[in-house]
Amino acid sequence: MSRSGAPTAGEGSPSLSMYELEFICGDTLIEIIPRMQLEKLHLVSGSCGPFRPNVPIRVPLWLALTLKKRGKCTIRAPAWLSVEELQRLVAEERKESKILPVPFHYLEVGSLILSGAAQDLPEAQRVRSLLEDLENIRTAKIKKHIDDELNADKSGMTFGPISAMEMNRVRPQVLQTLAQFETILPHDDDRDN
Repeated sequence: MSRSGAPTAGEGSPSLSMYELEFICGDTLIEIIPRMQLEKLHLVSGSCGPFRPNVPIRVPLWLALTLKKRGKCTIRAPAWLSVEELQRLVAEERKESKILPVPFHYLEVGSLILSGAAQDLPEAQRVRSLLEDLENIRTAKIKKHIDDELNADKSGMTFGPISAMEMNRVRPQVLQTLAQFETILPHDDDRDN
C-alpha cells in the first residue's frame, strides 16, 4: 500500500493495481450529454467536440467523469451496463460452462461510472449488485478453468475471453505455477544431453 493508502502493485509484482487498471481504461469512449457549449478540445489522445447542450457526444471516460464532477454533463452508461443486459449476462454466464465474452474493461468502467455518476444510472444499486454477481460467477469459472488446465497433460495454458481485471487477478498465480512447472519439467536442451 502506498502512503496515500491506495493499493499498489508492489515492486517486482507482475500485476497492476486496481487504480492502474482504471487509469488504463480511462480512454474508453463513452457517450455524454453536455450541459455546456464548448468548441473542440485538442487532447493528447485526439480531439473531442464541439460540445453543444443536449447533443450526445462520445468522449474518453476520464473526460466524461471530469465533466460530470463539474456538473457539465450527464453520462450515458454503455448498453451493457443496464439492469436488463447485466441480468442477461449473469443468466448466460450461469448457464454456460465456458467463460463468455464481456467488455474487456467491464469491471473498471462499471466501478468508475458507479462511483462518479451513479445518479445517471437507472437502478444503480441493482446494477452494482448484478456486476458483483457477474464478477463472482466469472471468478469461480476462471479458477475452475485454471485447475482444469493444470490437471490436463499440457505444456501450456490457454484462457478464454477474460477481462483485464480478471487477467490481472490470476496472473500472479499462473506465473507462479508455470515457474514451478519450469523447475520440475525437463527443458528441451536438457533432453539433448
